[in-house]
Amino acid sequence: MEFRRPRAASTLVFAFVAVLAAAGALAQTEFQAEQRDLPPVAAPTNKVSVTPIPTVRSESEAAGDFSTGLIQGLVASGAVHDAALVAVRDDHVIVSQAFGPGFASRSTLEANVFVPVLAGIGSPQQSGQDAGAVNAILMAVGASESRFDGANFLTTPGDASKLLLALADAGMIGGVQAVEPQSFERMFRVEPAPHPILPGHTESFAEMRRSGWSALVRDEESDRTQSRLVVVPDAKLAYLISFTGRPGASVWRAADDALFDKMLPAHGPSDVAAEAGAAPTLAQAQRVAGTYEPEPSRLSFLKTAARLRVSARDDGSLVLSGADESVLMPRPGGYWSSDDGNQNAVADDGGLLLSTGAYRPLAFWKRPLMYALLALLGALSTAGAAIRQRRSATAIPHDLVLWTGGLTTALLFLSLLVWHLAPGA
Repeated sequence: MEFRRPRAASTLVFAFVAVLAAAGALAQTEFQAEQRDLPPVAAPTNKVSVTPIPTVRSESEAAGDFSTGLIQGLVASGAVHDAALVAVRDDHVIVSQAFGPGFASRSTLEANVFVPVLAGIGSPQQSGQDAGAVNAILMAVGASESRFDGANFLTTPGDASKLLLALADAGMIGGVQAVEPQSFERMFRVEPAPHPILPGHTESFAEMRRSGWSALVRDEESDRTQSRLVVVPDAKLAYLISFTGRPGASVWRAADDALFDKMLPAHGPSDVAAEAGAAPTLAQAQRVAGTYEPEPSRLSFLKTAARLRVSARDDGSLVLSGADESVLMPRPGGYWSSDDGNQNAVADDGGLLLSTGAYRPLAFWKRPLMYALLALLGALSTAGAAIRQRRSATAIPHDLVLWTGGLTTALLFLSLLVWHLAPGA
């Protein structure tokens, strides 16, 4: 057998590899045990600052979110049991939704507030609530799920949005003239108020001036619901609020004012010119001070169904509480006005005319103080009768003492009852 002699070059290569392996092993022993077999480290990087892209939402979307949250909050708080809100602007729907457990079992809502408005459009020469005229308008605007039987008007949020679109744009729906515009021009024509600073009224609406806008409002109530319809022709906006039950004037003021201000931001002061004349004096403000109750109104009453207390300050301004919470400053032209111009007041033959409605002095028999004073008089009479009978050596209680004491107790209870039943007291 013949053995070959290894080459010198191969021997050198193997020796070099062996030296490198030994060096690596020696180097590995220089690290601590916890530093061995570590995962690879990524290469260093630089942080790049990125500005987040804001979410752009339209005014209508923001108004819809706000309105939905507002009504949901009222239902959750127990201020109202069930509610419905439908709002439109231009040619699109902002919100159309029913809230509360009551609507889970039914798909329709009662909205009798539409009846006098639709009847005025369909049969302006006829008085009353003509079911034929109302149903004809429903067919014209495509509100096929709504019906009026002469007593109750039932609709759905979807149909209500169609009716509101027609009211907001003078009968135009989706680019189609569903109802003749002449009917709306007549119905929206505002008759002036006794003072130019105060809002007027139309055949079917009361005028409301707020944040520089002129709106038309209509209130309606039944045994089950209260509803408010608002139309702003200049902004092509309309909305309907409906509450089950009677939540009270304070809830209606808070809800309606918040919705209106969110959907229509202020666009400048009112352009209505007031009459020339001096501002009211302190003496005039003191004559106006007192307690008032709302005058009955068939057009707008949900936000004023409470007593109004008026007090005068040394500068001649009026401080309102109860049915309204504001401070009215005296203005040239013989009226008082708030700083934002949303509330104005004019004295009128012993009463007070506000932008939100008319008020008259509270009747004396509705004042708890009167019964309290009578009770005090009865108490004094009881004490006098008791003293008289004691001096005459007659046994007490005597019939006279019992009668006066009973009368005093009755008057005290009557004063408490009047105070408790007073709206907005």
